[in-house]
Amino acid sequence: MAEAAVAEKATAIERASRWLEWLSDHVNPILVKEVRQSLKSRQFVITFMLLLAAAWLISVVGIANAGDSLEYGNVGRAFFAFYYLVLTGAIFAVVPYGSFRSLLTEREQNTYELLSITALKPRQIIWGKLLSSLVQTLMYYSAIAPFIAFTSLLQGFDFAMVAFVLILSLLGSMFCCMIALMLSSIVKEKRGQTAMSVVLVGGLVWLVIGIYGSISLWISFGESLPLDDPEFWFTWGAVLAVGCSYFILAQQIATAQLTFAADNRSTGIRVTCSLQFWLLWVIVVTAQAFWAGGLWGADEEMLAFFSALSAIHWAAVGLFVATEEDALSRRVRRRLPRRRWLRFLVAPFLPGGARGCVYVLLHVAMLWAIPCSLAAMSTRADTWIFPWVTALCAYVVIYVCLGCLLSRVLCRSRPDLKPVHARVLVLFLFAVGCVGPYLPYALGAARWSAGYSPSFIANPFVTLEAVADAHAILGGGLTWPAITFLLILLAALLVIVNGRAMADGVREVVNLVDVPMRRDHSEKQPDPSFVASP
Repeated sequence: MAEAAVAEKATAIERASRWLEWLSDHVNPILVKEVRQSLKSRQFVITFMLLLAAAWLISVVGIANAGDSLEYGNVGRAFFAFYYLVLTGAIFAVVPYGSFRSLLTEREQNTYELLSITALKPRQIIWGKLLSSLVQTLMYYSAIAPFIAFTSLLQGFDFAMVAFVLILSLLGSMFCCMIALMLSSIVKEKRGQTAMSVVLVGGLVWLVIGIYGSISLWISFGESLPLDDPEFWFTWGAVLAVGCSYFILAQQIATAQLTFAADNRSTGIRVTCSLQFWLLWVIVVTAQAFWAGGLWGADEEMLAFFSALSAIHWAAVGLFVATEEDALSRRVRRRLPRRRWLRFLVAPFLPGGARGCVYVLLHVAMLWAIPCSLAAMSTRADTWIFPWVTALCAYVVIYVCLGCLLSRVLCRSRPDLKPVHARVLVLFLFAVGCVGPYLPYALGAARWSAGYSPSFIANPFVTLEAVADAHAILGGGLTWPAITFLLILLAALLVIVNGRAMADGVREVVNLVDVPMRRDHSEKQPDPSFVASP
C-alpha cells in the first residue's frame, strides 16, 4: 500500500508538472519573462524580506504591549491596521513603480527592438507587464496572509470588512500599475522620464498615506459594512465601473503609444471615452430614479455638478482628438467597412482632427440634451440650469473648435509644427482668457466694480458662476440672454469656420474607394521608436 501511495503521488506530481509546462508554453511570453526577472531581482527580494520583517516586528511589539487585552480586548482591528500599512506600501508604491520602470528598462537596455520584431501585439506587451505586477502583488499578499490569519483569532476582527478592503486594494493596485504603464509609454526623452519618475513617486507616496489614513479612520469607528443596504452595493458598483472605464482608457492609451504611427491609434480611445460619458449619466439617472426621489425630483445642483464633470471630460478629450492630423493612412483605410452607411457611422471615431471635432460636437449635443431633459421633467430644478448648461456647452465647443482650427492652420503653415504645439497654444489662450480680464484692475488701469463686466465673458468660471446667481449684478448693459446669445454666436461661428474641414473629413471616409483587404503581418507589430502623437 505504501508503494501504491508513493506511485500515485509521483503520478500526481508528473501531471502537475506537465500542466505547468503546458501553461508556460501558452501563457503570455512577456509574463513569463517578466516574472522570471522580477522574482530574481534584488528589489523584489528586499521588499519581500522587509515586508516579512515589518510584519513580524509588529506582531512581537503588539503582543508585548497588548498584555491581557490580547485575550479580552478589541485589538484585532489595530493589528490589521498596522499589517495593512505594510501591505499598502508594497502594493501601492513598490509594485506600480516597478511597472513604470519595466517598460522604460526595455528601452534603456535596447531590448524592446527584439520584442518589436516578434508577432506580439502592443496590447499583449502591456498585459504581460501588468500580469507580472499582479503576480508580485499576490506574492506580497501571500507573505502577509499568515499574519492576517493570526489577527482573525483576536477580538474585534471583522472578516467581511477585511475581505472587502483586501479585494479593493488588489484592484486598486492593478489600476495604479496600469496608470504607471501608461505614463511610461508616453515619456520618450531622458529628462521627461526623470521628471515623470519624480511625479509618480510623489503621487504614490501621497496615495499610500491617503489610503492608510482612510482605512485607519474607518477601522477606528468600529463600524461594520452595511451588506444588506442596496445603496452600499450600488455606490461601490458605480465606483468599480468608473474605475474599470479609466483602467481601459489607460490601457488604450498605452497600447496606442506602442503602435505604429500609421496605424489606428484613436478609435479605441474614442470609443472608451464615449462609454465613460454614457456610463456616468446611466449611473446618475439610475441613482436618481431609485434612491433620490425619482426623475421628477432632480435638483439643479446635482445636474450642474455632473454636467460640469462631463464638460471637463469632453474639453480634455477634445484637446487631443480635435488637434490630430487629418491624414488617413492606407493601413487604416484597408480596415474600413465596405458599406457606406457603416463608414458614415464610424467616421467620427476614426483618426483625424476634423473627424475628432465632429465626434466631440455630437457628444456635447448630448451633454446639453440630457441635463436639460431631466430639468424639464423635474419639479424641483430651478430655471437657471437651462442657460447655465447652454453656456457650459458653448464654452466646450469654443475651445474644441479653436483647437481644431489652430492645429490645421499651424500644421499647414510649417511642417515642423505638430499637434502638440496647437494644444499648448489652446491652453495658453484659455489661461489668458481666465487671467486677462483681471490685468487692467491689477495694473491700476481700471477701477474695480462689484459687478459682471463684459470683459469677463472670456473667463468661463466667473461667467458660469454669475449665470447661476440670479441676483448677480451685471455691467455694460448686458443681460443673461445677451451673454448666452454671445456665447452661442461665437460657438456657432467657430463651428462654421471648421465646417468645411469636418465635412471633408467625413466625406473622405464615406466616399473612399474600396481597397482590397489583404493580410499584413506588420500591422501586429508595435512601433519600436515609441513615437506617437499624444
